[in-house]
Amino acid sequence: MKRSFFLLLIIFPHCSYAMELGNRIDPVGLAIGKTNASANINQNYVPYNQAVAALCEFPIIQTTYTNSFFLPSLGRGQLGLVYPCKFGTWCASIDYYGFSEYGEISAGIAFAKWFKPYFSIGLELDYIGIFLSKDDGVASTAIVQLGMIVFPTNSLNISVHAYNLSFSPVHCTNLKIRIPSIFKIGVSYKFEKNILLKFELSKELSSPILIGGGIEYEPIKFVTIRAGLCGQKNLVSTIGIGLNYKSFGCDLGISYDTKLGISSAFGLYYRLKKR
Repeated sequence: MKRSFFLLLIIFPHCSYAMELGNRIDPVGLAIGKTNASANINQNYVPYNQAVAALCEFPIIQTTYTNSFFLPSLGRGQLGLVYPCKFGTWCASIDYYGFSEYGEISAGIAFAKWFKPYFSIGLELDYIGIFLSKDDGVASTAIVQLGMIVFPTNSLNISVHAYNLSFSPVHCTNLKIRIPSIFKIGVSYKFEKNILLKFELSKELSSPILIGGGIEYEPIKFVTIRAGLCGQKNLVSTIGIGLNYKSFGCDLGISYDTKLGISSAFGLYYRLKKR
């Protein structure tokens, strides 16, 4: 546990900054250069960009787990539901990150609408809770997320997303914790039906720009292969694979940071019958 906390101090040197909030990524996005603002070939997870949910055709139940550097205390779990209906698509999700000395929880509900064929838009309201210690308990706040995708052609989509658009902090007894405000713009282009290219720029207000991109390829119906690169301070290479059979599917994404090591994400999903 001391090793985990020491590593966190290296990666997140500012104690008044929430460590993982806003960094949620599913195994598909992780494998494609850590891109999560634009659409993939198939949408099987609660999307980071709420506007992507409008493209989902089936109700989906899913769970993901991400881990950094093979340290059990640097794991993050998430449960989510996507539910398309007549008027749009609803999403609900809850995820937790932390260990005995520190914890972050986020629970959100989102709604997305596709104004065919021009654009889709999504809005999410999140409850954020941060556990600092037994003495301080849990401090909480609410934040707003907003996403949009524009479709210039059937193959091309341009996406934008804002996390914590309300710039909400968390106020504790002796400390104000800043929740990151992250802004993303992404582009994805689909060749035929089985090849997708993605490129994305991500900017947190106090951090350098993160650039990422990659490719997703579906050689046969049941298998999807993914790879990408991204960089901020260090070059990170990513790779992953997805398998599906009928309504069930799983995905694995792995990233390698040249200085910090390997991180991974694994996800399971089940598609319910189309309503």
